[in-house]
Amino acid sequence: MSTRSIIVLSGAGLNGPEVIRLYKHSDGYPAGNLPIIANALVKAVAIEKAHAKRLKRKVQMKLSGYAGLIIGESVSAYGAGAHIDTDYVDEHTSTPAEYLAKINLAQFGEQSDLEWVYYLDIDKKQLQIFQGFGSPEEILAKGLADPLEDEDRVDTIKKIKTALTEIKKAGFKVNPKNQPKIS
Repeated sequence: MSTRSIIVLSGAGLNGPEVIRLYKHSDGYPAGNLPIIANALVKAVAIEKAHAKRLKRKVQMKLSGYAGLIIGESVSAYGAGAHIDTDYVDEHTSTPAEYLAKINLAQFGEQSDLEWVYYLDIDKKQLQIFQGFGSPEEILAKGLADPLEDEDRVDTIKKIKTALTEIKKAGFKVNPKNQPKIS
């Protein structure tokens, strides 16, 4: 059985605010996703610093760069674990889950069998983690989740803690108490 998850990214784009939703069909639990997110954020920060040094000004990678790094980090011998999700307009039409707009609940999609939702706000440098079973709306309504809750294996706990430390070293807060409501 697969642990389905989405990773929703929001932030500044070339033409204003953007949102990109990634889908990960397997290994969506924290030990499967947080190392991928951590590695992507560490690489993004390194890229931003290198460009800032060269250009002699602050640089923030665009949202598609962050999404690309997460997808790249998810690649294994079985292919890419994460990919840009799809919105279905009707039975014959679909579009990539990429939006030129501020974040809203509709952009989290309509899938009804998710277990984890990760929301990465690039501009605010924060990661919010949600757990449950059902639609994004149902999972988000439960509130923030502790990624270490219900973990009892020492190696899994260590993997999650290491990833959380790397995310924080990259300058991102995890599950901040004063996060904005997504509506």
